Amino acid sequence: MEHILRQLVTLNQYHYNELYLLKLKQILSQQFHANRRITCIRFDLRFPQNSTYRDPQCISRFFDSFKAKLKVWDKNRKGVHPLNMSYVWVREQDSSHNWHYHVAVFMNKDACIHIGCLDLNRDNMFSRIVGAWASAIGRIDIECHSLVQVPQQAVKHLNMNDAQFTFCLQDWWFRYNYLAKVATKDIYDGNRNIGYSQKVFN
Repeated sequence: MEHILRQLVTLNQYHYNELYLLKLKQILSQQFHANRRITCIRFDLRFPQNSTYRDPQCISRFFDSFKAKLKVWDKNRKGVHPLNMSYVWVREQDSSHNWHYHVAVFMNKDACIHIGCLDLNRDNMFSRIVGAWASAIGRIDIECHSLVQVPQQAVKHLNMNDAQFTFCLQDWWFRYNYLAKVATKDIYDGNRNIGYSQKVFN
């Protein structure tokens, strides 16, 4: 798997942080050692514009809450396949007075196929993400519905058994490496701009 990751091509669309690119590949390697088929989910976490947020611990609280919600779901679901979840996030700030987070979450496709309808009345991955973000920033779920932004083609499936796997991985990498771009990352405020799972969460 490592030799395939080394051969991935990164286009010169942005100026990239080479260390971040390496970390992104490490998370992919972590996933493919745990799962032959993975579901990749991309989303952004933003703050309400009517307040200023400068708490770097909110992203840790988000993942603590998200993992707790996954445990509840895993206990009650009918499937037997492990979740095998990994993640990576980057912190950025553009024209807003608040920073925001770009997040990629990876899971075993046999356990999770999609993010689900963007509806808080459903018990799905989207509602868990919104609920976890609400918990992290001290808001109620409905206030955070619009703060969890899901881009087009947010979900991608990668299958190591697919004859087109290398092509599909490269196609996906062209979009995934956006997280490693240097632009809009504040490197002078003393806070981390990237975080990732140290091990797979089951």
